[in-house]
Amino acid sequence: MSVRRTTATIVALLLVALAGGCGGGGSPFDTTTTMEASTTSEATSTTEAPTTTAAPTTTAAPATTAAPTTTEPPFACPGMGVGGVPAGATDVSIISANLDGDAIPDDFIAYQNGGVWYLHARLGPGYTTNLALDAAWETSTGIPGVGPVSVVSAKNLGDPRQVVVAVVSAGLAVQYALFAVEGCQIVTLTQADGTVPDLWNLGSPAHSDFPVCGPGNTVVQAVFGAFPPCTDIYTCTTPELNGEDYRVHRDPARIEHVGSISRTSTDVEMHDMAADNCANP
Repeated sequence: MSVRRTTATIVALLLVALAGGCGGGGSPFDTTTTMEASTTSEATSTTEAPTTTAAPTTTAAPATTAAPTTTEPPFACPGMGVGGVPAGATDVSIISANLDGDAIPDDFIAYQNGGVWYLHARLGPGYTTNLALDAAWETSTGIPGVGPVSVVSAKNLGDPRQVVVAVVSAGLAVQYALFAVEGCQIVTLTQADGTVPDLWNLGSPAHSDFPVCGPGNTVVQAVFGAFPPCTDIYTCTTPELNGEDYRVHRDPARIEHVGSISRTSTDVEMHDMAADNCANP
């Protein structure tokens, strides 16, 4: 009986112990350790790669300077042309001019041969050409009775290629015409109807008439008249100016009538215009 009582007592003590372990303190035999999961530290932000510095802009090479343009003559005439002035030519007159604009001196010549008047151009490189002022030329230009003919001046009338002023008739008044070299030949500067304008020199106490070349491509046939109270054109301070106004053109060479002039002038203007007389060298 004592053994059974002792055994029962031991079992009872064990149950009490077990019951106490199931209280709020947790069993001392519980081998499961509850470990708070360590919080994973937030990943360190990756440092942004530094911005790559743009390569420096390559400076463009300086523009190549274009080679200077060589100025070509307006035209180049082939060969030697018609040759020289005939050995038997008479009444020869000659001036130096820049006929083709190449800055090489040229010659412009007037002469008579076999009863016909000629104009002759000799270009610097050696080319020559003629223009006969014959009956056909008289008819087409409206100048009857050509001669004596002489070349008197060369003018820059708005173009590097000079225009030649030549006497084509001389009587009571001296009649002029203008000539140029274009297309390897001598051409007469005519109006739209093919005639040459009236350009003349004539003087008297009552009036003074002369062609004026310039400025630019202007040509004026001026007529200064003395009217009362003036009695002498050369002492009059307020002469009357009447005239015709023209413009010279090139390619093709021609002369255009652009209007008439009629007004009171002054002796100063008359003298200034006389200084630009087309016949002056």
